[in-house]
Amino acid sequence: MDHPTDTLRAYPETDVSLPGRYARAIAWYRQGEIDKAIAAIDVLLAEQPENPYFWELRGQVLMEEGRPADALASHQRSVELKPDAPLLRVNLGHALIASQDPAKLDPAILELKRAVALEPENTLAWRLLSQAYSSQGKEGLARLATAEMYFAMGSERESTQFALRARDMLDRGTPEWTRAMDIVFASGATQADVDDVDRRNARRQPVIVPAGG
Repeated sequence: MDHPTDTLRAYPETDVSLPGRYARAIAWYRQGEIDKAIAAIDVLLAEQPENPYFWELRGQVLMEEGRPADALASHQRSVELKPDAPLLRVNLGHALIASQDPAKLDPAILELKRAVALEPENTLAWRLLSQAYSSQGKEGLARLATAEMYFAMGSERESTQFALRARDMLDRGTPEWTRAMDIVFASGATQADVDDVDRRNARRQPVIVPAGG
């Protein structure tokens, strides 16, 4: 979390301990010395190939360098090594989405759904889920994911708004529709509030006059 200059001062290259080398790899990455950072991480991985967080750091460096396709293998390996860590699954989902390959959207959604099952308050995971669903044209699910994001943030007004929008796009009675209504009521709205929204929406609908009428 320190400025890279401070980190490099605290961990000079004469410090060959693992924490020192790890710290320098992060500092080099944060100050834009990507090749140097990757080389340092690869040395750490040669020593500890089963360390999921070294793989995660490698993937993060490549992602922020704008190389999501190259980051995928590193993030995939981190998840294989520690499948119960939501953050690692979120990183993998992010890389899959950022690859801009439509065929990778379903795997991304699967990883992100697994992440929020483990950590429902992970707002980044919900935001990425919304993005993935929107890219697939599934706007009801995208709005539901956005409602979940705001609900996790404690933003009741926004979570209610997006949940109601999701409800109008989802098939009534489905688990997703039911979850949208759960969010509405958990955010403090009542059935009377929902009925009032429906009446106002109905008044906004255009009146279609039949031809010749």
